[in-house]
Amino acid sequence: GESDPMHDDILITGEEHCALMLTAAAEHGALVAAVEHRFYNPKDAYPVADLSVDNLRFLSSTQAQADLAAFHLHLSTAMDLTDSNRWVTWGGSYPGVMAAWTRYKYPHLFYAAVSSSAPVENIANMEGYNNVVAKAIADEAIGGSEECLSVVKASFSQIGDMLVTQEGRASLMASFNVSTDGPSGADPLSDPLNQEEFTTDLSYLPYSQSNDPASDSLEDNVALTCAVLLDESNGEPLERLVALKNAVYGTDAMGVEYADSIAYMADESLDGNSDTDVFCERCWFYQTCTEVGFYQTCDPDSACPFTSTPWVNTLSMNLDLCTLTFGISNTSVLSNVDTSNAQYGGRTPDIDRILYVNGADDPWSSQSILESSTVHDLPAIVVEGASHHPWTHPPLDSDQQSVKDARVAIQAQVSAWLALA
Repeated sequence: GESDPMHDDILITGEEHCALMLTAAAEHGALVAAVEHRFYNPKDAYPVADLSVDNLRFLSSTQAQADLAAFHLHLSTAMDLTDSNRWVTWGGSYPGVMAAWTRYKYPHLFYAAVSSSAPVENIANMEGYNNVVAKAIADEAIGGSEECLSVVKASFSQIGDMLVTQEGRASLMASFNVSTDGPSGADPLSDPLNQEEFTTDLSYLPYSQSNDPASDSLEDNVALTCAVLLDESNGEPLERLVALKNAVYGTDAMGVEYADSIAYMADESLDGNSDTDVFCERCWFYQTCTEVGFYQTCDPDSACPFTSTPWVNTLSMNLDLCTLTFGISNTSVLSNVDTSNAQYGGRTPDIDRILYVNGADDPWSSQSILESSTVHDLPAIVVEGASHHPWTHPPLDSDQQSVKDARVAIQAQVSAWLALA
């Protein structure tokens, strides 16, 4: 779920979510089953004709977990499995959330879970995401630095100062080649909604949740990103950000129209903007409105290193998109998040045998469990210098040592639990 459809080789390579599971399965002589989350499958096997709100009512984590329970019964019957055959759920990111929640909801069916980079406590205002981004940009262990963070803050602060004057906005539009072809006309950055689109798009440049110190891509290696931002030959901090934008996004006109985002999400077809053969983006956004929230804001009182004055990346601006896209009110979204936490236990689940593994530099760790429980058998591992569950990927010689060590620790914990069965 919350990704592209599964491919045939997932049981061979494990892809980015399940490679470590395959290693553990081979060690224990285990049967492996990969289950695709409803609505995140190719359109030729889709359960509904389109992505209308009426059809999306069948999409939820609760229903997907019921699917897993039904699959448990199906496979147990088909393969003559008994209670002595212990089931362990695995996943990274939202699949990691599902792994933990399924163990919590169906403990009589699923014996243990490995929940990697999983934000198991839902939240509407996820200001913690950008707080961790700031920490990661300054982390010398992965090529960041306090100096790099200072340049990021300075550039986005200057953007904020320039957004409040017509002259400043004109300069920004020229520097970043902002498109004026949309409904806002010649001065699109005068609209706070468009300002949010503009600053948020730029905020993805300095650090990626999938950071890899061995990558040669600017998009995936904060060390390379900081090299651009610290290069004084690129000019002042804002000019360095422009250089980074051009290197990563290219020099084509940059769209900033909030109206385009609304139109994009409004597409209900299976092969349009949310091409289900690639990734059902409308589906995931629907789940943020009905269950999880996770709106990555930049509040003035947070550690967010991006533009917070003027305060444009707000919770209410994110919630309004739920109303405009699905007719779900702001208060309903907040209530949905609270209901989901009550259903799954948030950070205090009353259950045993869930292993929580998080990267210290993963922004999603702000909503996960980072310390082992003193009440239940709920161990936690924090992988220093790591981002979003690289230990679940197929192993490479270039992997960080902390990632290699995490794989060993995870397998040791699973082995210890299976020895108790």
